[in-house]
Amino acid sequence: MSYSKFYISMNSGTDNDDTVPDNIECAKGQRSSPSHYFDENFINTDILFPKKIKNPLPFSDQDFALNKLNKPFIPDQIPSVIPPETIMINFANIKNFPKFIKTTLYAWHDATGESQQAFNATLIKYFRSNLSQTNPNLRYIPLGGQKDIHVEDVSKLRKEISSGRLIFHYIGYGFPQLTAETLYLSGGVPTSPRALFKALSTPSFYIFDCDNAGIMIPVFQSMAAPRQRKPRGVGRLNGNQIDRKKFRSYHFILNRVSLNDYFILCATSPGEELPRDPTLPRDFLTSVLLSPVQTAILCHFYLTYRTSLNFNELNPSTINELEQLLDIIVDGIACECLPGPSLQLLLRNNDVMHTLFRNFILAQFILKPFGVHPVSHPPIPDMSGHQLWEQWKAAVDNSIGTFATGRNVIKDYFDRALLSFKYFYVRRAFSSITPSLLSTIIWSKYYKGAAKLIYDYPKSIETFTNIIIFPDLFSNLTKLKPRNQSFNDLCYVILAIFKYNLNVAYQIPNDFNWEVLITFLYDKSIFLKTRILIAAILATCAPHNKSLRQICTTAEFIKKLQSEMVSTPPLLFSWSLILFKRVYDIFAADPSVFMPTGFHIQCAVCCFHYSQRCRSAAISNLSCFMQGNDMQFNVSLLIYALPMYNDMSYFVRHQLVMLIQRYLTTHQDDIEQTQPLKKPRCSSFNLLTKKYVVFPDLNNISDYFKLLEDHKTENFKTQYINDMMQFFITYFSLDPHPAIAAEAASAREYFFRGWKKDNEDDDDDYIPFESDSDALYQISIQQTLENVVKTSGIRSRLSFSNDNWSKHSGISLKVECPLSAQPKAICFDSLSTGVVIGLNNDIVFYDDKLKVRWSMRLGPSSTTDIKVTSWFNESLAIVTRANGCGYICKAGNKKPITCWRADANVVNSNIPLYTTTANDRPCFATVRGSNHSVLWDMSTLKMVQETPNMQQGALAKSIALHPSNSNLMMVGYDNGFASICDLRSNQTVNTISVLGNTNSGTQRLSGSAGSGPSSILAANNLNNDSIPSIVKVIGNVAENSTFYITADNGKCIKWSPAKRAEVNVTSGSELFDFDAHQILPMLAFTPKNLNDQIILNESRKGIQKIKMEAGSRCVFHPTQPICAFASAHELKIFRL
Repeated sequence: MSYSKFYISMNSGTDNDDTVPDNIECAKGQRSSPSHYFDENFINTDILFPKKIKNPLPFSDQDFALNKLNKPFIPDQIPSVIPPETIMINFANIKNFPKFIKTTLYAWHDATGESQQAFNATLIKYFRSNLSQTNPNLRYIPLGGQKDIHVEDVSKLRKEISSGRLIFHYIGYGFPQLTAETLYLSGGVPTSPRALFKALSTPSFYIFDCDNAGIMIPVFQSMAAPRQRKPRGVGRLNGNQIDRKKFRSYHFILNRVSLNDYFILCATSPGEELPRDPTLPRDFLTSVLLSPVQTAILCHFYLTYRTSLNFNELNPSTINELEQLLDIIVDGIACECLPGPSLQLLLRNNDVMHTLFRNFILAQFILKPFGVHPVSHPPIPDMSGHQLWEQWKAAVDNSIGTFATGRNVIKDYFDRALLSFKYFYVRRAFSSITPSLLSTIIWSKYYKGAAKLIYDYPKSIETFTNIIIFPDLFSNLTKLKPRNQSFNDLCYVILAIFKYNLNVAYQIPNDFNWEVLITFLYDKSIFLKTRILIAAILATCAPHNKSLRQICTTAEFIKKLQSEMVSTPPLLFSWSLILFKRVYDIFAADPSVFMPTGFHIQCAVCCFHYSQRCRSAAISNLSCFMQGNDMQFNVSLLIYALPMYNDMSYFVRHQLVMLIQRYLTTHQDDIEQTQPLKKPRCSSFNLLTKKYVVFPDLNNISDYFKLLEDHKTENFKTQYINDMMQFFITYFSLDPHPAIAAEAASAREYFFRGWKKDNEDDDDDYIPFESDSDALYQISIQQTLENVVKTSGIRSRLSFSNDNWSKHSGISLKVECPLSAQPKAICFDSLSTGVVIGLNNDIVFYDDKLKVRWSMRLGPSSTTDIKVTSWFNESLAIVTRANGCGYICKAGNKKPITCWRADANVVNSNIPLYTTTANDRPCFATVRGSNHSVLWDMSTLKMVQETPNMQQGALAKSIALHPSNSNLMMVGYDNGFASICDLRSNQTVNTISVLGNTNSGTQRLSGSAGSGPSSILAANNLNNDSIPSIVKVIGNVAENSTFYITADNGKCIKWSPAKRAEVNVTSGSELFDFDAHQILPMLAFTPKNLNDQIILNESRKGIQKIKMEAGSRCVFHPTQPICAFASAHELKIFRL
């Protein structure tokens, strides 16, 4: 079965046939028109209108790589260690105990003179009382008794235990010494270790509490190494041959059968003996493993004070405190001494193994003074010399020693650790913060320190992830009060761990109460930043936790989500949508869940949200509502989002391409593949998609949905749908973002050029996309981690020093540097005195000393214009290119923070695109060729409006928004005319011409405002041969609404509504470039064929000439009295 048909059947819940699934038919009875949901006030439209936006461009270089981010998460490490379920205790009968020892401390009691039956009961009780907290269902099988035990008996017992890991606990007291050839079962029966290993099989766990115990490790290794059995499932799965390209190891990891799946703990190394002192336990390792604190205290007093201790006199709370402290200290030691995988394997898999290995590390410390060195398999390093053991000894003395203080030993330890942590943190000595210290701050629940360290020192997240006991950490979400800062910090730490390694999501306890977090999500008494983190955590866990998905797929949850999310800020809003998306992923939501409240219509409305985050998440959500066999409904969902095809945000466009591919994948059998592929050609976005898209009026968004509803008959025609899909796929294949273009191009080849496989069972069947929302999730989680912690302060930006320009009279060279190519555009940085230069394919940023700070390569097209402005506390460069695409670049980045198609003409790739920025609001305009000019809003990253070409058929050469009134936009054309449009009415209010001889420039030409060039030429007896081309139009605030218009014949017109005057400076010379200072009455002219570059001070009528190569570029700083000239060989900055 092909991928697409499998996909449809998974979504619809039925086989792939022509019938409509029952659940869809049921839903159709409930299904209402979009107008119904608006009339019943189910849909909130207030979300569409911009609120205060701090920074709509939080993207980093990593976010640009959508193709790398949009990969589905495949767990590479599912917990594979089978937990112990049975413990088989092999011990000698009392009659075999040495008779000369009067006191026999065994199972933490004196077994001297005890009957065998009572001893057996006491021993099992001892094991059960100390291990029940780790696993209350652990089964205990004593091998000691009245009869002898043989290896065949052990084998039969093992066969009765069908699953789970078996612990074979060997206590050697009363047996002859262990050898490589012989060990002894209860009753003193000699047995071959090899036979025992074979009888117990794997998975298994061996504990040898005896002399010479380490001799067993090489014996068992020799049994396992040469006989590694092939895991079940390798090569075949369910009797069928496996496609190794698609097969993953985790498909069979739980069925793995390996002779190497065993663990060994040995009390002694080969040739060593346990201490023989009668005051010490006979089952020494067993006592350490099951009674670690008591044994440690006993040995501490024995070695330090040479005396014994009456444990009956100790306060039980003291023992409990010391046991907690032991857990903390040993965990810290292990975090430093064990590599991450070993730490997770031995101490993080399950409670039983954690307890055994933790106490084994304690045994290393306790037995070292006796000259004994415990060993294990897999081998772990000797940790007995770690400095934290001094903390343990001090804690024992402070608790029960001669100088006991009575203070809480855990609190004392935490206080010292936190003091050390803060000392290193304040001095930013992050590398000095050890894993044991990080482990301690997590144990102490000082999540604030952990969160701050992760934010300020990102490398620490690797250490945190390796050492953390994630199930315990995650469970604390239900134990802390959500209104506390500590809860917020805990959420941040958990989300950061998810970002680093999502595999930990599989460690979340199965009984975790998700209802608690969902209640917190929309509790408005909780900090907003905390609720954002909660939403991100829920969205992260949803695909990997069945119980959470069961909650999130109910109608009650969807209703709550819809009613609450619309009143939340954009970041929480977007995470609510992402949560819904990740709950369903590639599957379809049941219509009975979302139809009653019109959640699908609410998401469609959100496609026009003022925040790009919300728009992209909403578009992604629409795919969850698509039904396998309901083309009409799916087409409606797709058409709702299509107006976003020209969105400035590549984030939004990428999700739209994914939605289109989702539709094509679902209905690929209905696609006509023989259609000729055509590149769209049009002069405006409105005309480009007039056949398919209606741009809605956001003030009356309901009319948009009603209009689409009225035209649904036309929209559902097969040919219409095919044409529309092909149009948009072709359009996006020319997108400036490489990942979007590649996705669309692949889809175009597959769906419209017959690349689909004839054989549906072909293993190489094409999958149109691996994932449709993982990039959305990855970018959102990164932005959340970067922004939620921030409380104040301005985002860092590149800035340079200024000197006092105004003290110098005349003009003087400030700084210069060589260039190696002809600049296509040049502009000053608005927040510094640096310069941005556009070459063919590169953008280069120079500081105030003209040293290259960084550069960026944009692609194969040529740069045609650059404007640098300051918005949202950032210095942003708007770069336009000859292929009609725009890029917004930020200082320091290697990739643009956004890129988009700024002109509707996608056919011609060599027409200059010009731009201009507004000073009084975050918007800018672009114009290209004879097409419409477009106003763009930076705060929402959306197109605001289009203005028709004000000179019929003429090519635009320059565009300017007036510095003090951005409602006035002037466009200069190649026919010698410049037209002014009032953007509020989108009407031409004036047309200015530079036609005529030198002395006629001050005359008004015949013709009314807005007249076309042909009528004006005819009215003034002029012909096309005498038409000069506009070089630049620049706004100036020296006088009200003043514009300068220059032509390539050297003429310069100063125009305002009150008067028009000609500036005679380069008249008669062919002009190459021009600029005017926005504030000061300063003009710069660069002739095309002369080496004299001219700067004019209008107020003083003074002209100064600068020697530069002909054909240089010139630009003024927006606020400072400085000017830059750039030729093919040099760049110079002058003081004015």
